Amino acid sequence: MKTSLYLMLATCLCLAANQGTRADDNDQYHRDELERYQHAQDAIIAGTPVPLAPYAARRVVSGHYAAIAYSPRTGKCGYSNNCNSLNEARRRAFAECKESDARIVMWTRSGYCALAVGKNGWGASWAGTRTKAMIGALSECEKCTTDCRIVTCVYSR
Repeated sequence: MKTSLYLMLATCLCLAANQGTRADDNDQYHRDELERYQHAQDAIIAGTPVPLAPYAARRVVSGHYAAIAYSPRTGKCGYSNNCNSLNEARRRAFAECKESDARIVMWTRSGYCALAVGKNGWGASWAGTRTKAMIGALSECEKCTTDCRIVTCVYSR
């Protein structure tokens, strides 16, 4: 179980590193976040209590929105982030995707949203951390298809 968790996290990190401009530019914060998450997982496995206050203190909610639009027919996607309203986030995601069958598959406020695409389907998720959003998207994708991979993961402050 522990080995498979680390393998999944390592895969997510590799996929996120290959996203280029799709991932936000605050990589050091995300490396720190993943390190804290891994320490917490080690502590849980070892049966040690995990202090939650230091982790919760870093989250700042500001109210900006992000959205991901996806076209199942073409496989194209578009995204938006740091928008002042959900309508603006949706509009910008559709404008970037530019496909007639595109639809908003995930949105978030002050968090991460991710899209995973597989052989015959897709999955999307949102969370407070990039790792959790990507793991959730991969999990949702694997419920309906195989060969799932992260297509995009966006963050809104």
